[in-house]
Amino acid sequence: MARKNLWKVVLALSVVVLVGVAAWHQSGREGKQSGDGQDNAWETGEKADTIKGDVLQMQKVSYPKKDQWVSVDKAYLKNLKPFYKKSMCSLFLGREGENCVYSPVNLYLSMAMLAEMTDGRTRSQLLDALGQKDINKIREQSELIWKSVYLNQTGSECILGNSIWLNQDIPCQKEVLHTLAEHYYTETYQGTVGAGMDQNIQDWVNGITKNILEKEAGEIKTTPEMVFILMSAAYFYDRWVEPFDNKATKKDIFINADGDKSECDFMNRTERGGVYKSERFQSTYLEFEGGSNMFLFLPEKGVTLEDLFRKDMDEILHIASNFGIGFEEGGVSLSLPKFSISSNLDLISVVESMGIEDLFKREKADFTKLLGKGEKNHPPVFVNRMRQASNAAVDEEGCYVASFTETELLMGAAGYRKIFEIVCDHPFLFIISDNNGIPVFAGTVNQI
Repeated sequence: MARKNLWKVVLALSVVVLVGVAAWHQSGREGKQSGDGQDNAWETGEKADTIKGDVLQMQKVSYPKKDQWVSVDKAYLKNLKPFYKKSMCSLFLGREGENCVYSPVNLYLSMAMLAEMTDGRTRSQLLDALGQKDINKIREQSELIWKSVYLNQTGSECILGNSIWLNQDIPCQKEVLHTLAEHYYTETYQGTVGAGMDQNIQDWVNGITKNILEKEAGEIKTTPEMVFILMSAAYFYDRWVEPFDNKATKKDIFINADGDKSECDFMNRTERGGVYKSERFQSTYLEFEGGSNMFLFLPEKGVTLEDLFRKDMDEILHIASNFGIGFEEGGVSLSLPKFSISSNLDLISVVESMGIEDLFKREKADFTKLLGKGEKNHPPVFVNRMRQASNAAVDEEGCYVASFTETELLMGAAGYRKIFEIVCDHPFLFIISDNNGIPVFAGTVNQI
């Protein structure tokens, strides 16, 4: 079946904005800092390319080439589950009746890069939340996530990108920036804050996300107090292996979390697949052509999505990370509503629930790994805002999910032996996992 339009799935866009407190702006710049690997720019012998206006690209990276599946040690996946569970439960619980979309992988990588820039208790709290005691293990784990999720082949893409945008007046430790490039594929830019840098950052975001988040990117602004902006973005597009037939889409009723009923388009198909059944929920999956899967989790009668988050997340994450295990094969008659949902999430409480406190406190956040230990080198710097805005939609051909996180620092089948019927006519959870079972995106559909 020829399909001219590929349905694009934007997996994640993370924006980490670090802004120095007013004391930084008042202190001014007392000439170029040097020594101990600290500088306002690279050495003069290193090439810097002007991209637009007063912004230079100081550090380029070469992205990993992936023309075959990369296997990830199951021990690493097991180690990541506590992070996924805590962050997902913290986000989804307390939002009864609301639609929600979230990228655990995106938040993980952003927090890992923050761990590289921090020291002392701040770093220790980040490492604990990320499930490791050693920063080298975080680097290994992040590289494995990158190499597993990253995909660039004909017909299927999952393109990741990281970048850091430095205020030209801010001295920093070059070794940290080199580490970000080596283990997180982070590009470095430096220049004058203001409209010129704003436009460069927005262009970078739009280039990776194909302008899908153009409005949201347009809201990214720099200020004189900004230390740097850390960007993490991902773009994924793909199609269902077995698309839904447009002719089979029919109007039906979706029962919202509050009990109200909404009429919407339901996509319908019967294909060979698998179903996982427990006393509290049932699950099936939709396969993408590039090897990823969307798992659907539908609570049984008398069970809510909140009940699943409180009692069943270990089982749910095990299912999403181990394709096919525990599923009974047969014909799957699936009725799934077409939907477009969005959410705007405050992540500070989520991150705090994982034991990270100092990052958000003016006098306790420790960014000396990046900014240096000398008193003149930096003012108190702390995270003032951390939010994630997202949008997700599915239809007959595929789905898309777009998200950005902003963190501001001040400073028809026959012959089946069994047919399973799954009708997603009430609130359900979806998780998109890559071919290694890494949950890249999760969302709840509570109302349509």
